[in-house]
Amino acid sequence: MDAEIWARARVLFDQLVDLPPAQWDSQLDALGIDDPTLRGEILALLRADRADLIETGVDAQAPHVFAQFADDDQETHHARLVGQTVGAFRLLHEIGRGGMGTVWLAERVDGEFEQQVAIKLIRAGWDAAEVDAR
Repeated sequence: MDAEIWARARVLFDQLVDLPPAQWDSQLDALGIDDPTLRGEILALLRADRADLIETGVDAQAPHVFAQFADDDQETHHARLVGQTVGAFRLLHEIGRGGMGTVWLAERVDGEFEQQVAIKLIRAGWDAAEVDAR
């Protein structure tokens, strides 16, 4: 496969990969993909991707594995945040935790003046629109 076809196939693969297989052909038609070589490469990529998920069970196992990683890594992540800077402030220690994230005591480190503040760090996984609304 030449580089141009590969580049186009990769972009189109990314657009279609989350669709159910039954929609692949109709979506390729809607996008006007009538080059048989390009169409064949895209479908081959999609089938290979789908087969890997089904044969390994990754699609069913991933949520549980990632949840376990998140639980195991929470304390490590917390320890890594101590001393990190956010803007002109250095995180000192966690002072509270809730549904949206954690609140940290921080001190100003840019030398303009002395100041301590509370900084709320929104936890990962929140829907951006929901966070903006709050």
